[in-house]
Amino acid sequence: MVRFRYTGDMSGTVEAKRSMRRAIKAVLAAISPETREEWSERAFLALSVLPEYRKADIVLAFLSMDEEIDTGFLIESVLAQGRSVYAPRIEGADIGFHRIESMDGAREKGAFGIREPGAASPRFDPDSETGNILVLVPGLAFDRTGFRLGRGKGYYDRFLASIGGLGAFRAGFGFSAQIVDSVPHDERDVRLDAVVTEEGVFRA
Repeated sequence: MVRFRYTGDMSGTVEAKRSMRRAIKAVLAAISPETREEWSERAFLALSVLPEYRKADIVLAFLSMDEEIDTGFLIESVLAQGRSVYAPRIEGADIGFHRIESMDGAREKGAFGIREPGAASPRFDPDSETGNILVLVPGLAFDRTGFRLGRGKGYYDRFLASIGGLGAFRAGFGFSAQIVDSVPHDERDVRLDAVVTEEGVFRA
């Protein structure tokens, strides 16, 4: 089991985030493909018993990068249940979520080499969607108060802030190796409602 404990300087938020990103990327790179697959399946099992997952009509998921937790099985399972799944596309300085019908329908690669749904697929519209919404949020690091460390572009924080009035349940989804004592944060960082890993769920 890979464990990480950040011991760097927390006094400067920007530098602290930069340092933590380097450290966590190294941790993720050290996880073998076999372990990544096993932990991803266990994390999905932990997610599957979460009440907010069970009652979600709409799931805003993410399409994994190579070293991230694998969301493929999760997405296929949600689709098989007849629920709507949306995944992000980079659209200028922000992200928009577009509907996917299968993992085969998300083969385009965006600006950072991340798979994206096609631009022509239906776009998630927060002003017209009804039902319970679950947002699965990627990250490099998470802490138990609900703060997350992203990759530095601010896409998810801006998106989460923009849908704050929808009552969506926001869950970080990653490995226990990405849990740290405290994520450096400022007023622009949006706190999550829970974090799900292969070791279970904890609520912020």
